[in-house]
Amino acid sequence: TPPPPPRTTRVGIRRQRQMCIRDRPNTSRQLQSLVSEEVGTAYLMNKDSMVIFHEDEEQVGRYHRSKSFSATLKSNETSSTTGAYFTDESGKYYAVFRQIPETPWYLVIEQNIDHLHYQAIELFNHIAVVGIFSITLAILASIAFSQVISRPLIAMGSLMEEISKGHLSHRSSYRSSDEVGKMSLQLNTMLESLTDNITTLEKEIESLRTSEELLDLKCRDLNKNNNALKAENINLKNRIS
Repeated sequence: TPPPPPRTTRVGIRRQRQMCIRDRPNTSRQLQSLVSEEVGTAYLMNKDSMVIFHEDEEQVGRYHRSKSFSATLKSNETSSTTGAYFTDESGKYYAVFRQIPETPWYLVIEQNIDHLHYQAIELFNHIAVVGIFSITLAILASIAFSQVISRPLIAMGSLMEEISKGHLSHRSSYRSSDEVGKMSLQLNTMLESLTDNITTLEKEIESLRTSEELLDLKCRDLNKNNNALKAENINLKNRIS
């Protein structure tokens, strides 16, 4: 690391900064709004990689702690945004810088890559937990839904089996406003209509049987009368002869 500049240089830097940056609180807020305090910081440097404005007053007048970043900053000849990685005892960082138009200063934003990785892992873990919970909930919901649908269908299947055996007095007990409930209601209506038709048909058959019995009795009476007439006719013929 380059040796720290003489105190007069730091004092000169502070005076230069105070002259050019009159509204320090507003400047500080604007810089900190560029990056989250948890993962990084934003500050101003000159071409020699010396800090001229920083939230921490102790950093003002010091050179950047990374030689590689200082070399990148000094060798930069463009006004576009440039980035560089560097590592120190606190971890790995990524810093981007860009020269402020019409000034000799550079805006520097650096972020702790290790902390970003940690946040990414935490986010991934949260997403994994939420995903597992969602999948479990979906499985439980599908099982519950399938049971809600399958139970009345199984019950109606058993009912149809009983009907096929001639047990027309059975009815479906499932009541609901869904499609299965409508099907259950239609099945019960069909059974009621079928039972009524069978009852009516049985009554008509019974009526026909009664009429047949009456007709049989009349036929027997007619046969008796016919036989009696034949016998009398024979007696009359015998008398005449």
